[in-house]
Amino acid sequence: MTDKTPAVRVVKLGGSLLVNPGLAVAVRRWLTAQSQRKTAIIVGGGELIDVMRGMDRRFELDLTAMHWRCIRLLRHTFEIVSELMPELIPIGDAKALERWSLDRGNRSAALVAVDAFYDANTRGPISLPTNWATTTDSIAALLAQQLEATELVLLKSCSVSETIDWREAARREIVDAAFPQFIEGIPDVRLVNLKDHLPGTAIQ
Repeated sequence: MTDKTPAVRVVKLGGSLLVNPGLAVAVRRWLTAQSQRKTAIIVGGGELIDVMRGMDRRFELDLTAMHWRCIRLLRHTFEIVSELMPELIPIGDAKALERWSLDRGNRSAALVAVDAFYDANTRGPISLPTNWATTTDSIAALLAQQLEATELVLLKSCSVSETIDWREAARREIVDAAFPQFIEGIPDVRLVNLKDHLPGTAIQ
């Protein structure tokens, strides 16, 4: 990031949270409680990806091909959250993402489709493993690196200690196996239990 670009926060919205009817309310409550900052949100695959995992276990499919199938499926969860939260700026392609990221005066929250910045044709200094070691945890880290974000937040349905070692978190399958190696250089990386912000709970 340079002095010409605003600080950026990248947020991964865990797919497991899509089962909660109060999801949009919870995300809005959490965003309102944060410092005002340009925010890019991506969405995990949740039950859609769980089905793909099951098919892979059953048929022992090509891992790379399965990886990109899952990436394509993430377009659906992007569209669902976009419908649930129309106030988020939808970013569906690379050019739109570039325009948003370069808009210095824009402190808005945007919903970014994963395939707007990461697909089979992506080339760059960072290469994620094209297998089950990579989930939207690491993909969010990739976006944070690309945008030179100062903050990376994983919104999940579990809690961890603020001092947790990310390699230990990966060992416990709280984050994906690749995540610890792709967060180097990101100043603030944290995990938030979004269930604490669901309707009927006190704001944390």
